[in-house]
Amino acid sequence: MARFEYKAVRKDEFESGVIKAGSEEEVREKLAKTGFRVVSVSLKRSGLMLALSKMTETKGKMTGKEKVLFTEQLASMLKAGLPLIEALDAFVDQKGKVKGLSKVVGEIIKRIQTGKNFSDVLGDFPGIFPASYVAVVKSGEASGTLGEGLEYLATQLRRENELGGRVKAAMIYPMVVLTAMVTVLVFIMVTVVPKVVEFASNSGVELPFFTLAMVATVKFLIRFWPLIILGIIAVLVLVVMFSRSEPGAKFLSRFWIRLPFIG
Repeated sequence: MARFEYKAVRKDEFESGVIKAGSEEEVREKLAKTGFRVVSVSLKRSGLMLALSKMTETKGKMTGKEKVLFTEQLASMLKAGLPLIEALDAFVDQKGKVKGLSKVVGEIIKRIQTGKNFSDVLGDFPGIFPASYVAVVKSGEASGTLGEGLEYLATQLRRENELGGRVKAAMIYPMVVLTAMVTVLVFIMVTVVPKVVEFASNSGVELPFFTLAMVATVKFLIRFWPLIILGIIAVLVLVVMFSRSEPGAKFLSRFWIRLPFIG
């Protein structure tokens, strides 16, 4: 018989441990007979298997659409009178095939079962739930209107996702045009301009300032292109870091909203 690790709840009691059984279903049946409802059950792995799994394991995450789905469904279940743990457990059962999403919600369940508040647990995932999201949840917990608070968050998240989609759609055409223009410009500067300069020099013709400036630009790009690429990467990294900070996120939100055809 194999050994299985399990976590289970019975009213306000939480229990975890290892049990011998022939399958996961048998584990669930054994625990059900003692009044426990299984939260999670998995085959106990050896030390080597555990080390390998940790090396290959990816962190759970939520996309924008998944966060909207999670918030909407949790709000609906709480407003229908379902307890928080049962609502979260039901969500995991429904979305079990979405590994990253299920992993996050499963971790939330485990931490709540240790006695932490839902808002405090969400605060442990700042990359998924920003401070504004946690603040609304905390307010809902304090006032007994958690379902309504989550419903409000779902509406706001859906609007943000729709805005993000409009921004991406609006940026596709300009990016394609800009890429084509830069490609043509680089081709002309690297292949055509040097030949024109060489021909003019051999003919003794004085080149205009604009042409000389283009030649100097080409030489600069050819000589320092590794530094230029590193500089562009550094700027992009700084922009991404800024966008993930709270002031940066607010600034970019206002910026996108003010853009024509987007805001």
